[in-house]
Amino acid sequence: MRELHKFFYPEKVAVVGVSQRKANLGRNIISNLLEHEYSGEIYPVGPKGGAIYGMRILTSIEELPDGIDQAVILTPAPTVPEIVERCGKKGIKHIVIESGGFDEYGEQGQILASSIKRMLAQYKMRLIGPNGIGVINTENGLCLPFPNLERVSPGATSILSQSGGVGISFIQEFNTENIGINKFISIGNKLDVDEIDLLDYLATDDGTKVIFMYLEGIRRGRDFFEVLKRVKKPVIIFKSNTSNLSAKIAHSHTSALVSDDRVVDTAIKQGGGIRVSEVREMINLAKIFKLPLLKGKRLAVVSRSGGHAVIAADYCQRYGFELPDLPAEVLDRAENRLRAKVIKLANPMDLGDLYDVEAYRMIMSDIIKLPDIDGIVFLFTYFSFYDPSIPEDMISYIVDLAEQYKKPIGLCLLSWFAEEQRLKKLFKFPIFTTTEEVIGALYRSHEFYLRRGQKDETAPEITVDKFRVKKLVEGETLDEAKLPLLLGQRAFEVIKRYGVKTAESVETSTAEEAGDVAEKLGYPVVLKATSAKLVHKTEFGAVILNLDSKEKVVEAAKNLMKRISDKAPDALDDLRFLVQKQLKGSELIVGSKRDKQFGATILLGWGGVLVELLKESVLRLAPVSYDEASRMIQELRGHELLGGFRGGSPADIESLKDAIVRLSILVHEVDEIAELDINPLIVTPNGAYAVDCRIVKSTVDEGEF
Repeated sequence: MRELHKFFYPEKVAVVGVSQRKANLGRNIISNLLEHEYSGEIYPVGPKGGAIYGMRILTSIEELPDGIDQAVILTPAPTVPEIVERCGKKGIKHIVIESGGFDEYGEQGQILASSIKRMLAQYKMRLIGPNGIGVINTENGLCLPFPNLERVSPGATSILSQSGGVGISFIQEFNTENIGINKFISIGNKLDVDEIDLLDYLATDDGTKVIFMYLEGIRRGRDFFEVLKRVKKPVIIFKSNTSNLSAKIAHSHTSALVSDDRVVDTAIKQGGGIRVSEVREMINLAKIFKLPLLKGKRLAVVSRSGGHAVIAADYCQRYGFELPDLPAEVLDRAENRLRAKVIKLANPMDLGDLYDVEAYRMIMSDIIKLPDIDGIVFLFTYFSFYDPSIPEDMISYIVDLAEQYKKPIGLCLLSWFAEEQRLKKLFKFPIFTTTEEVIGALYRSHEFYLRRGQKDETAPEITVDKFRVKKLVEGETLDEAKLPLLLGQRAFEVIKRYGVKTAESVETSTAEEAGDVAEKLGYPVVLKATSAKLVHKTEFGAVILNLDSKEKVVEAAKNLMKRISDKAPDALDDLRFLVQKQLKGSELIVGSKRDKQFGATILLGWGGVLVELLKESVLRLAPVSYDEASRMIQELRGHELLGGFRGGSPADIESLKDAIVRLSILVHEVDEIAELDINPLIVTPNGAYAVDCRIVKSTVDEGEF
């Protein structure tokens, strides 16, 4: 994505739409460039000419010198396509359009947008926008938004925002916390350059260490996921537009399309990103990622308040952190510095009667050196107005300590608001102001550290005749091609091609044949009626268990036929009986639904009738690795039951993982599958077997699990 480089490092910038009027927004862009000391050359362009800030306003694109790297356009929407074309003829390859009135504005705006896209293709230009507020790069002073901005504090965090207004509010928050910004991009309608292009660029940008994204819609979901997996930096994503109400607003604002929010959430997590839902959480993550990553879950808590130490211990337990015992020599050295010597030190360490900064330094230094301590939470209560050097000296020491030992020290300053603000402005080191925020942020740091190591996992290769499988799904005859679903043995044939085990079963057309088959399979057996009209068999009583004789099988089949004739006569047209060897084990569901943006998903949940009652499931994008399948099982609430409960036999977890992986590869590789349900997948001590399978073709409207 080096073709995007000149959006951030242009040597010559033209601003189109500038006039001498004080209310002119193009004038504000020039002002921002000067205020931020842009290092390149600026060329204002406006039809009325004149001068601004000592610079002549050129009256046309044609007057510009050769070698303009970037043109920023802020003129009425109907004028923009012609301006873009003139830029193309002038050889300008990078365009930023801040004007609104395009895709978000109805049919006329869409016509304008289509015209611009043709120009981009014809002249091989790239575009950010329209309907955004441009780009900022604090490294060279590039600042293109049209609202007047105070000087943006430089840093190592880059922000990508689909909304200009939200982006500006993020900048203000970052300035207040003294976090600092490296780059900012407002992508607006994403007519050309989108979040995927920019994420790919920022992933290798030397100045960017942390990436923040505010998104209202993700159009190329699978591409986004694949790029996210490659990024080694923390990527924090605030994804809004999750409800029907907000979807209506977003469509008129930035033409955002709504994705299934659970799939979006899964894609972000599985891709190694971090999703947030509020600005405060985003700011806390910006702080914590300025520190070394937390590589383990063993913390030491050092507090100047016993009460705050207790609160910290509660939060540590909530987030799954350990508070290891500290060595006797460390505790003894600390206790020797106490005044009243009435506190027995431990972890958390209550230093309530100690007011010696030198002692704090010693204690922090002793603790951070310990090999079984991964990080420190320092709750620094300070209310003195008389000696501001005390917190300044302590924070300076912490900065050096964290850097020297490559371990995070989460500093929570509990003081007057004015003192907190003063110290935040004085130090780039992150300062938290509540115990919950600092411990919650450390949890996210550790979560990212673990997930980063999983990004390189891949699904295994499976040798299979994919063409044959696709034909099985599509249908090999005209009648089969017309069927919307694959059920029974036809569905089993598809999953068996990918190595998924199925319960021993035979399909028959009459009650008498079902009895003969049962004799050969051995008892007990299960009898099922299959038909495209019987999607949920239990609702029709079409699944009968524990049949232990031929007579019972024949009688059950005849009763089934009568029941179905009364309740669903249409099902008689393709009614078949499936006789199955009855298995005993844990019932799960493994399924898939193809998302329009992100492609095939893979779902694991408790099966049988429980899937609709509990609605308990775990979701991933397909395909998944064996390690990812293992994590899916561990995330399923009640997964301990699979290990054997109250003397029960443990399920074959390895076979369950294998089934999940193989099915995930199947649905990923075979686009003709819109949905797939194996319900139940019975996991026995000796293997995992599909007992019932339903496949919906991609030509059918997608339903729900």
